[in-house]
Amino acid sequence: MKNLAAFLPRNFLHLTGVRTKLRSGDFFDLALRNRLREQDISFPDDGTASLKLAVLPMLMNIHFSARMAGDYNFSKSLLVTDKIAGTVTAAMGFCNGNCYIVC
Repeated sequence: MKNLAAFLPRNFLHLTGVRTKLRSGDFFDLALRNRLREQDISFPDDGTASLKLAVLPMLMNIHFSARMAGDYNFSKSLLVTDKIAGTVTAAMGFCNGNCYIVC
């Protein structure tokens, strides 16, 4: 069986790094319909949202841009993932379920 990857609407909010009181599915739907308002989101003080947003276009094409892929070695304590794929600029983690899901 081939390994498949799923990019689910509930994962998109995490990929942006922004904060919101919206549920992740609602955030995705509003973003897709170009209906997010400035007051719907905020940026955390740690700067991670800016870093994530800078590489988000590349990550949305990870299936074309990845130069490295493999098992995650648990070298970062806050990253929970099974597989990792990416480049030296950015990487995306995947968790194993029925298929690999972006996390």
